[in-house]
Amino acid sequence: MAIHTFPCHNCARHIVAAGITHVVYIEPYEKSLALDLHSDAISQTDSPTNDKLVLKNFEGVSPNKYAEFFIYRRARKDNKGQVISYELPTSNQVEPHQLDCYVDYEVKVADFANKTVGEDSYSTDT
Repeated sequence: MAIHTFPCHNCARHIVAAGITHVVYIEPYEKSLALDLHSDAISQTDSPTNDKLVLKNFEGVSPNKYAEFFIYRRARKDNKGQVISYELPTSNQVEPHQLDCYVDYEVKVADFANKTVGEDSYSTDT
C-alpha cells in the first residue's frame, strides 16, 4: 500500500486489521503514536517472521514534485543561438521546504517567538 503521510495511530490500527503487510509513505508524521501504541503489530524495519506491518519511507522523487525538480526553467540558448553554460554553485535550490524535522522546526519557531514576543507570562495564580 502506498500512502502520502505516515499513518496516525488510528489509521495504523485499521491498516493492521485489514491484513496489509507493507506500507510505503512519502511524508513523515512525527507526532504519530502508531509505533508507540502498536509496537506489537508495526515495525519500521523488515521483521524476519513477517508477522508485523512494515512501514517504509519512500525513497525518490514524489510524483507531485517530479516535474518541479526536472523541468528546466532557464533559457538554454542566448540571442545568438549559443548554448548557455550554468555552473552548479550558481543554480538555485529547487525545494523551498525546511530540512528540519517537525519537532526541531517547532523548537526553532518557539525560540523565535520567545525572542521577538517574550516568554509566556501566563500564570494560573489570580
